[in-house]
Formats: sequence, C-alpha cells, structure tokens
Amino acid sequence: IEPTQTASTYDLSKKAYVLVFHHDKFKDALHNRNGSAEDLKKLRQTLAHYRCDQLDVNENKNIDQVERKMEEIKKKDFTQYSCLIVFIMSHGNANDTIMAQDGKYYSFQKDVVELCTSNRTLNDKPKLFVVQACRGAAHIVTDATPSMSHKIDLVIFHSSFQGAVSFRDQKRGSFFMQAFLRLLHKHNNESIVKINTLLNQEFTQNG
Repeated sequence: IEPTQTASTYDLSKKAYVLVFHHDKFKDALHNRNGSAEDLKKLRQTLAHYRCDQLDVNENKNIDQVERKMEEIKKKDFTQYSCLIVFIMSHGNANDTIMAQDGKYYSFQKDVVELCTSNRTLNDKPKLFVVQACRGAAHIVTDATPSMSHKIDLVIFHSSFQGAVSFRDQKRGSFFMQAFLRLLHKHNNESIVKINTLLNQEFTQNG
C-alpha cells in the first residue's frame, strides 16, 4: 500500500512497525466493548499479508502504561523501519481523548501523535494513525463518513466526526474498522488516499 499519491519519494522496502492500543475490558465493566476482539482478530489477519514485524499489541493498558509505552516509542530507533502504523480502539470523547483501562483519558494528539512525530528517526517516513473511537456522545450519525486528515508524512483516519458516535456490532466488530481492513486488503496496491475515497463511498452507500 502507498501512503500518498507521491509515495514514490518514500523508501518502503523495509518493514513497517505496527503499534496497537486495544481497549475492550475496563475497570468499570459497564464500559466493556463487546465485539472489539473481532476487530483485533481482523487486524492480525490483514497485516499478516504485509511486511511487518510482530505487531506491538498493547491490550487493556491503564493510563500510566499507555504513557510509558509512548515514551518508549518517542525514544525508539526506527531506522530499520520504513513507516509507523498506529491503531487505537477504545471509547473516545470530545477533543480526541481516548479511554484507558482504568477509565482515565489520554489525548490522541498530545500523548500519541506528538510523541511519534517528535522522534527524529521517523522524520520523512510515513506515519499512519487509525482510530476507532467515538468523538463525543452528542448524537449518533447513521450516514456519517469516516474522516481523514493528513499533513506531510502524516495520515490520520478517524471512525467518526467530532461529536459523533461510532457503530460497533457485538458479534462482528466495528463497522469502520472492519470496512477499513477489508478495503486495505482488497486494494493493497492503491494509495491510502484511494482507500479513504472507497471507505467514504461505502459508508455513504450503506448509510
């Protein structure tokens, strides 16, 4: 898969480093995310077809453990890798905050994205973030398409817009993550921009 339409400027001959934060069991069991294990299963199956090291999967970590892991990532030498891919699956809230196992929230931008982009060994390397989480509980938007933002070397996929709730089936997983991974596998020679277009089309048609 190519990160952007100008991905020919990137050296993608090396392996990708894949970091996963999967939160589906919480201190307060009322917050448990039934069905999310299907997303993690699909993620493992899909990325098995790509040049990746063993996935760095962090399941049901509390806020301190998340912060320690991200400090490791900030200091890690990524010279031997072509890119960084980060998946986050949990509950979310306004201002792009993510719920950890203990019910406390960490900031997606400050605690994850900024620590990755501050690592100099990731300079000029694609960094892809995929977030399956609500972005507030103001309302449920049945026909909302996922949102994508990108800067130089940085692409972020969100499962919903600010103030919207993401859908998740308790048996089949989240609609967004399942669709994203299926399209990623089916169109693995396409750019990530093309994947986003196909993803938006699917959500619009099935909304």
